Amino acid sequence: MNYILSVILLLFSCTTLPENIAGCTDSNACNFNPDANEDDGSCGHDCLGVCGGDAYIDPNFGTDECNENECVGGTTLCEGGEVCASCEPDCMGSWGGTGELDECGVCSGVDNYVENSCADCAGVLDGTSVEDQCGNCLPQSEVDADGGSAVCEQDCGGEWGGDAVTDECGICTAWYENQPAYPYGLCDCEGVSGGTKIYDNCGDCVEEANVCIADCDGAFESGAYINECDDCVCGPGSDLTDGSCIETPDCSEDCAGVWGGDNSYDNCEVCDSDPENDCACTADGFSSGECVKDCFGIWDGDAVIDECGICGGDNSSCDDCPNGFTFMDAYLNHGTVNDPTDNICVPDNFSTTNQSTQQAFYYFLSVTINSDSLDAEDWVGAFNGDVGVGARQWDTSLCGNGVCDLPVMGDDGSELTEGYMTQGDIPTFKIYNSSEDIYYDATPSEDIPWVNQQIISIERLNSINPLSIYDGTMPDTYSIYNIYPNPFNPITRIEYSLPENASIELIIYNIHGRHIQTLIQGFQTAGYHSINWNASNYSSGVYLIRLESSTYSQMQKVVLFK
Repeated sequence: MNYILSVILLLFSCTTLPENIAGCTDSNACNFNPDANEDDGSCGHDCLGVCGGDAYIDPNFGTDECNENECVGGTTLCEGGEVCASCEPDCMGSWGGTGELDECGVCSGVDNYVENSCADCAGVLDGTSVEDQCGNCLPQSEVDADGGSAVCEQDCGGEWGGDAVTDECGICTAWYENQPAYPYGLCDCEGVSGGTKIYDNCGDCVEEANVCIADCDGAFESGAYINECDDCVCGPGSDLTDGSCIETPDCSEDCAGVWGGDNSYDNCEVCDSDPENDCACTADGFSSGECVKDCFGIWDGDAVIDECGICGGDNSSCDDCPNGFTFMDAYLNHGTVNDPTDNICVPDNFSTTNQSTQQAFYYFLSVTINSDSLDAEDWVGAFNGDVGVGARQWDTSLCGNGVCDLPVMGDDGSELTEGYMTQGDIPTFKIYNSSEDIYYDATPSEDIPWVNQQIISIERLNSINPLSIYDGTMPDTYSIYNIYPNPFNPITRIEYSLPENASIELIIYNIHGRHIQTLIQGFQTAGYHSINWNASNYSSGVYLIRLESSTYSQMQKVVLFK
C-alpha cells in the first residue's frame, strides 16, 4: 500500500502542470485560440460584428452625443474602409467632442475661449507686458494704474491720446491742422471767444490767413530785401547755402545815378558808358580826341593864356615886366623894395603857385650860387615834384637879421592846391638868377619833411652854376649825361642838358614799360639841370628814365638795389 502511494507521488512530482492562457476556447468561434486553456469570454463577434472586436453595448445608449448606436467603444470602419476615430470624451467630458487643451492648458471648448490666453500683448507666454489706454504694448512697470503712460495721456476732453486742447477762452476743442493757435470760431489768437483773428505764416495775429508775404528769398520774415540793383540781399534769417539771396552784393550808384550802372566820367567829365567819346591820351601824352586840357590842366576846359601870359586872364594885368617874367596881382602876399604892394613881376617858372591855407616856412641862413650870395633881384622857388609850391624874391634887406623864409604851400583840399605838399613830403628847390635869366637846381644842406604850420631852419641852400663846369658854354644837345650813383639806394641824382628853352618831361618807368613817376613836366630854360629821385617807395629792380621834348627822346637805365 505504501509502495503504491510512493509511486503515485513520484509520478505526480514529475508531471508539469500547463500555464493558464486566456483566449477563446470555443473551437467553433471565429477567433478560436487552440493554445488557450482559459476562456476569456471573447469568443465570437462583438456587437459591431467584428471577430474578437472590443465594441460593447453602451450602458448610456440613447443619452450620449457620440452616436446613436448602442454598440460603442470599438474600432469602426467608415466608408471606403478607413478607420474612424474611437468615440471618446474630449477635455470638456463630451463624448466625441472637439475641445482641446492649448499651450496654456485651457480647453478650447469653454465659452469665450482665447487661444494661448496666458500670452501677454507682446506674445510672450506668461509674459508681463500690458497695453496702455492707447493700445501701446509696454512693460507693466511703464503703465500707470489708470492705463496711462508716458506716450499716452488724456486730452482736455478725457480722450486717451486725443488732440483736444483748452484755449485761452477755457474751451476744450480739437487742434486744427496748419494753424499755430486757437481754432476759428471758438477762441481767436487775441483770446476773444468767437473771434475771427488767427496767426498768419509770419506769426502775426490778423483777420485773414496767410497775409504775410514771403521775402525775396522765399522765406517768411528772414529779413531779405531787394536793393537798388534788384538783387535779393540776404537777411539775418536767410539760408546762405541755397543761393536764394546774395550775402554781400556789389551794388553802387554810377555817375548817372544808375544803381549797378556802368557809366563813368571820362577825361572831359562826360558821364556815359560810350568809350568812343572818351578823351584818352595817346602814348606820347597828347589827346587822341578833340578834348584837351586847358592852361589850368582841366580836361575840356576853356581857360587860355591871355596876352599878359596869365591863364584865364583878361589881358588887364599886363605891365612892363621883362622877358621871362609874368605880372602877378597879389602874388602870395609878397612885395619888393621898390614896390611894397603885392603886384610884382614873377619869374615864369615860379608864377604858377597859388596861395594855400596850409603852409610851412623854410628859413635858410644862407643861399648861394657857387658860394656867392644872391642879388636882391634873384628868386628862390620850392617844388613838389614838378609842381611849384612856393617862391620868394630873395632880398635879404627885407628879412629880419638878413634871414629870409620861403613859404611852402600845402594841399588844403581845394582845386587850386592839388598836388601841393602833404605831411612827410620833402620839397626840392631852384634858384633863379635874374641877371642871367637862368634857373638852377639848388641843394639844401639837409632834407627836412614838410609839416603844416612848422618853422623849419636850414643852414645852407646852394647851387653850382653848370656853366662854370662846362667852361661857360651852352649845351648843344638834349642829353641825360650823368646818373649818380648807379646802382643806388634809395636816392640818385639825374643830370641832364637842354640846348634850348623847351617843355620837357622826365619820367620813370619800370622794366616792363609801365609808368611809375613823373619827375618833371613843364617848361625849362636852356642849360644844365639836375634832380634827385627818391625811390624809397619802390622795390629793387631795373628802372628806365626817359627825357623827352617835342623833338627829342632819350632813355637811360638805372638799378635800384636795396
